Amino acid sequence: MKEILDHAFSTPRRGVVKASEMIFVLLKQFQTVVTNFLMAKNLIKDAMQCSHCHQEMDLKPSKESPERFNWRCLNAKCIHYQSTMTLRSGSFFQTFQAPMLEVLKTIYLYSK
Repeated sequence: MKEILDHAFSTPRRGVVKASEMIFVLLKQFQTVVTNFLMAKNLIKDAMQCSHCHQEMDLKPSKESPERFNWRCLNAKCIHYQSTMTLRSGSFFQTFQAPMLEVLKTIYLYSK
């Protein structure tokens, strides 16, 4: 966490850091940590195959997705080239509409 804060406060703008910039950096780092944690616990897939060409899809950043990542087919020969699948596809979270972090919080609070 210290590295994240150091990075957030080290912008070269006359020593002034906007709160919105710092929050964006923190949220981006946090979402990556949460995604890696969920993959390590096998709650979301750490690999995905395109349902059309069966090639492995790449995990790419996405502004449209609430999780900030999507699986994307990068096989140029595929008829569904650059099509995306959500991070939730084929996982425990697939049926939930709430953000994954909210689902995790609910499960954690219920388990106490």
